Amino acid sequence: MITKIKICRKEDAKTPLSQMVKKVFVVSCATFIFFSGTFFLFEPGIIKAITDQVLVTLGITSEITISSPSDVTLTSIPGMTGGNSTSNAITWTVVTNDTSGYTLKIEKDQLLQKGAGANQTIANYTETVTGTPDYNWGAVGAGNEEYGFAPSTGTDIVQKFKNNGVACNQSGGSVTDQKCWSPIPTTPTTAETLATSSTYTPDGGTATAIKVKVEVGSSNHLEEGTYTSTITATATTN
Repeated sequence: MITKIKICRKEDAKTPLSQMVKKVFVVSCATFIFFSGTFFLFEPGIIKAITDQVLVTLGITSEITISSPSDVTLTSIPGMTGGNSTSNAITWTVVTNDTSGYTLKIEKDQLLQKGAGANQTIANYTETVTGTPDYNWGAVGAGNEEYGFAPSTGTDIVQKFKNNGVACNQSGGSVTDQKCWSPIPTTPTTAETLATSSTYTPDGGTATAIKVKVEVGSSNHLEEGTYTSTITATATTN
């Protein structure tokens, strides 16, 4: 019988520490690469693009403007024999971006007057039915004098000043130049609503015009001089 004897070399008996560390490092790297590849293989979503959204908010505020028409000078009227005088159109243009629209009102600071004396003032126009404009201007009669207004043009003028060709305050009526005469309220009486809209105006605004009229009856005795009254138009957002 032949007996084989294995002779162990000294270096085989014990592996150096540096070689063991090297082997462990190599195995660890291989393991990491394997599992990393497996993760990316079965989780493809992680390499896709992701999105985020940011909402930008800006508030736009409401504004309103109104034009300033020129002052009005009526043709002179004789103080004793009388006569009448009607102005040219007085136009206010309102511009607003308010989605609820606007309201335009007018009022005056005082009677058309020179002073406070009996022969120094011109009374308010008197409607046949108080609160309802007269389709035609009503003659004031001898010894009297009155001052009033009527619409001239405007798409937003309220129903009170719209007519059907015979009477005012007509639903579905229209605006006619110098029809539907009424007095102008004097401060602090509630101002007269002239026009209104439930939406914003076009870029160039919406124009509303009136005309004022004065009639002095015959057999009168108004003092000579300049008679004045200031009309204030106020536009507000609804």
